[in-house]
Amino acid sequence: KVEYHLFEVRHPLMKWAYMGLIGTAVVFYFWGVFPLFMRSGVADFHYVTAPSSVVVAGVSFIVACRSDPGTVTEANHLVQTYKYDKKLFFPDQKCVTCQTIKPARSKHCRLCNRCVMKFDHHCGWLDNDVGEANYKWFLLFLTTHLFLCGYGTWTCWHLLSYICRKAKLWEATFVSSKGEKFQATPWTVIQYLGQEYTCACGEFLFMGCVVVMMTCFLAYHLYLSACNFTTNETFKVSDLQDLNHDYSERKEALQKYITLYPDQPRPTLPPAPPSPVNSSLSKWPYNNGVLQNLKEIVIPPTVPKKRVGGKKKKA
Repeated sequence: KVEYHLFEVRHPLMKWAYMGLIGTAVVFYFWGVFPLFMRSGVADFHYVTAPSSVVVAGVSFIVACRSDPGTVTEANHLVQTYKYDKKLFFPDQKCVTCQTIKPARSKHCRLCNRCVMKFDHHCGWLDNDVGEANYKWFLLFLTTHLFLCGYGTWTCWHLLSYICRKAKLWEATFVSSKGEKFQATPWTVIQYLGQEYTCACGEFLFMGCVVVMMTCFLAYHLYLSACNFTTNETFKVSDLQDLNHDYSERKEALQKYITLYPDQPRPTLPPAPPSPVNSSLSKWPYNNGVLQNLKEIVIPPTVPKKRVGGKKKKA
């Protein structure tokens, strides 16, 4: 039951956890780091840059959480924004839950209980689906939070470097608990900074780790955007390749069985799956070039109010 409610039911726990982590980091930053940073001889514009980066990141988070990902409705489910490739996406397929025709590249999210145009993934940090209509807000969320944590990491590094220079820690002589004197080493300086400037060191480590993770995540999604791939489609391509591999193995095993036992009844194979999708950029059917692919992110294809082959219907 615990696993079911954690992974099979929509809940805001991950979103609250993210808000708690980032919010706590921001509070400790402005309490224990920023005042010292501003006394380290930096320009006054940081009085504007620091709080502004928090506000922009917060607004982008709210927009990404509340934005519609491109929900498939009765008014738009017959609109063919993308062609069916007949390998991953097939015409006239109905969603068993929504009972509407599934547009190409759409998927039903079992957590949000809705079909989404050009579905990418369900983001637990946002407690929202990411799809055709809000993918740009998702990228904005990643970018602003990467800048926020990157800015915080840099200011912590600048502060700690300033303390080392001002106190001449690399040239200092330290005294152990036993009264022994010894020259500074990297580990000694790190221990000193950790004890005397715990908040700055903790913020540096935490935000530095977030920067690494968000950089990798943003780079991956920018790559997908440039290729007009979605996270969901990468899984579907991989699953289709696995199906074809399994089918080839079963076919080979059947041929060996027939050779060894020619007089025995021949087992039948299930229908062959569609041939594997060539996911290279030149062969991917939805790749329209980097510029056009990115344009689709910023300005998603408009869903017209007219049903295909029918009369106009209000959305």
